[in-house]
Amino acid sequence: MEQAKKVAVDHLAAKQEQLRAAMEKIAKYKKKYSSLNGIKELSEKPRNDMRDKPLIERVVPGLAMQLQKRSEDLLVDFNPYAAYRFTKRLNGGIGWNQRIAYDTKQNSFNPSARIYGPRTFGEFKIGKGFSPNAEIELMNTCIPPLPTTTYDPSYREWVWGAFAGMKKEYKLFKTVEGTAMVMARLINPGNKSPYADVVNVRFGFEFPMK
Repeated sequence: MEQAKKVAVDHLAAKQEQLRAAMEKIAKYKKKYSSLNGIKELSEKPRNDMRDKPLIERVVPGLAMQLQKRSEDLLVDFNPYAAYRFTKRLNGGIGWNQRIAYDTKQNSFNPSARIYGPRTFGEFKIGKGFSPNAEIELMNTCIPPLPTTTYDPSYREWVWGAFAGMKKEYKLFKTVEGTAMVMARLINPGNKSPYADVVNVRFGFEFPMK
């Protein structure tokens, strides 16, 4: 018995690295599958990690902004929104876009160049803070949508818009994440789009809550 014990101890001593690696792997799987009730659940449909989260952790408020320049007008878009986390990767939400125009020549606000309207979006996280993004919106805008000093718009109209692009998230503060988006305009019905360029760049903030 003493000789058998010695052989077993010597064998384990020679396999310390393999044992350590195996224990780390077991700990990782134990953490990943801690909520499983049995081995048979491994073959079932993957569980939604957000299913048991409270509503405050599934709703993420945010604010996106965009700057444009057209003629003498400086155009600033403010887009408050709320995203709902269906899963850890899939988000969808709604928001509102409001444009304020400032005439840099007259040093006054230009109310005729404002736009406003609802916006809905969806995004899918692919890792390292990157998320493909798609949006549909309906904006109330002047016709023509971006007036110049030589033309005074005579009416307003609701105009559909669609965008697709990429979003990047990065840690800004403990409870605030920064965002940057590059969005391509997909449609321009009747050349009435209120956006001067096909490619639009936005920046903003999100506020995940606990």
